Amino acid sequence: GREAAFSPFDLALGWGPMSDKDLLQHLSISQGGRFYRWRYSDTLPLAQSVVVRSSANMHIVPANDQVARQLRRIERGDVVTFKGKLINIEHPDGWRWRTSTHRRDTGNGAYEIVLVEELTIRSGLVKARG
Repeated sequence: GREAAFSPFDLALGWGPMSDKDLLQHLSISQGGRFYRWRYSDTLPLAQSVVVRSSANMHIVPANDQVARQLRRIERGDVVTFKGKLINIEHPDGWRWRTSTHRRDTGNGAYEIVLVEELTIRSGLVKARG
């Protein structure tokens, strides 16, 4: 879609409890159609609201070619650290793409659009199923 011209990368990211390798072993995580989905194979050991607040589907806008090259190297399970800012995108023809500004939302529109200015990758520290 139109969004890909600005954000060629989507990352399903987790932090805090959603970066616990013991928890991730029981999760199935997938992405498709610019959405992030998760399923738990047994009884979820934490509240669903914690999962929502501790993970996100982020549409990444690389600030430069170096960041874009680094983004292409990311693999499932890598630990990434980045600096950037949430952005909204507006086109003169009236088209708009708005970022979420909080982590309590779910479903369509519950994503962040992030202009990534710096990125580091630590490879293969956590491998999630999915």
